[in-house]
Amino acid sequence: AIDWREIGVVSEVQAQGNCGACWAITAVETIESAYAIKNNRLLDLAETEPILCDDTCEMCNGGWPQNAYEYAAENNGLPLENDMPYDGDFLLSMTEAMEGDTDDYMLREYQQSMCPNGGGQSGSNDNSYSGGSRYGKVKGYGYATD
Repeated sequence: AIDWREIGVVSEVQAQGNCGACWAITAVETIESAYAIKNNRLLDLAETEPILCDDTCEMCNGGWPQNAYEYAAENNGLPLENDMPYDGDFLLSMTEAMEGDTDDYMLREYQQSMCPNGGGQSGSNDNSYSGGSRYGKVKGYGYATD
């Protein structure tokens, strides 16, 4: 049996806090593990970049892991966590700025300075969450025996 955690190819689980960023966290942790399996080196990549910069998702209001994969591929990878640390409270405040018009300029200016494509979210997104049950993506570990 193989326990990928013991081999050192699975990163620590990132706590998302109040930011609904499970879509990006799951994708980035999967990218980290795939890289580690292939290169025998576990990197700590920045979940923040696809959350903040991928204009196909809604930051802390949700998104799809496949969009984060596509974002990483289209932008030649992701920066290291040390270069763009995850801060759920900060990302939540940026998401709230995206939803309103008053702080949209602050958000766009920050994204232009931090995102490789100079873009990201705008204040015009139509959020699809309507309340009720909360669902999220999770990181799972497979276990197999010979």
